[in-house]
Amino acid sequence: MENSYTTQSELEKNARKKVEEIKNFYIHLFIFCIAVAVYLGKTYFGVRINFFPFTLIGETVMFFWTIAISIQGFSLLLKEKVLGRNWEQRKIRQLMNKEKLENNKWE
Repeated sequence: MENSYTTQSELEKNARKKVEEIKNFYIHLFIFCIAVAVYLGKTYFGVRINFFPFTLIGETVMFFWTIAISIQGFSLLLKEKVLGRNWEQRKIRQLMNKEKLENNKWE
């Protein structure tokens, strides 16, 4: 019985961690969208925004911020598909089969 509770607790902990990562990504994405709107307004529509954090928004900042949010999104959304539990299972089977074949060659 204790093992099932531990497993359930671990599953809940992992689920909470995943939800927290998704929540942080959406908050980051929302702030990024506001920054894009400010950047477009400043660059293409000539809106004068002289508040401190908005004066720093320029081409370089937006370039690196876009790269950072892309990496965060890809790592969050593709991590499970590329390196999820199925990948681990396949890799374990592959290594076991490889080791089994190597052991059979010498017997």
